[in-house]
Amino acid sequence: MKEIWFPGEVRLTGLQNGIAAVSLLAGGAALTFDSGEKSVTLPAELPDSDVSVVVVDLIGSCVVRNDMVPVQRADRSVVMPAFRAVLHGPNVRIEGANRNIGWGLSDEDSASFPFMVTNPEFQEHLGGSIERRPGTYAVVIEAAVAPGAGGTLTVTLNTPKPQVLTCQIEPTGGWGSYKDLTIGRVVLGTKGEFALELNGSKIRKPGFMNIKSVKLLPVDK
Repeated sequence: MKEIWFPGEVRLTGLQNGIAAVSLLAGGAALTFDSGEKSVTLPAELPDSDVSVVVVDLIGSCVVRNDMVPVQRADRSVVMPAFRAVLHGPNVRIEGANRNIGWGLSDEDSASFPFMVTNPEFQEHLGGSIERRPGTYAVVIEAAVAPGAGGTLTVTLNTPKPQVLTCQIEPTGGWGSYKDLTIGRVVLGTKGEFALELNGSKIRKPGFMNIKSVKLLPVDK
């Protein structure tokens, strides 16, 4: 869970707005930025030993390109990298060379994974006809959990009738020991943009977990 700082240029991929100003939350020092390239230059030194926050003031309401949302693949799977997630709360953030989510101790934090479904249905050939029915998918989280860490994870899929999965997150061997954890199954029957929201509770010290990706894998083949 140790914070890693990467000095130099960072691009805000997908951002459509112009940038008005960039500064450090700790101390308020202004940072160099390029509004056209949508880039920010981070200083060489870590501003705060605990939490380093960069404040980006945008021109207008935030607009991010929709094509940055992970799209269902030809095999009907969906792979959602951690750095594509929308994070809420002070103790959950993108960190490290893996660009994984580092999730601390707060029960108030959450992570939302938007994705686009283009081919949700399972198709079965029966004689000369094709039977279509809603697809069933395993929710798999690529996570690393240190000894003693973990807690209760709740995953909600925002279909018209929300689908909710709950499971216990147990240690995998260390913060860098990633394993695929199968959380449960959900059903998708329509095309469109959806989101999986992850919430933690009863989090144990020294933290919840690191997440590298979330996947939906078809299990109705």
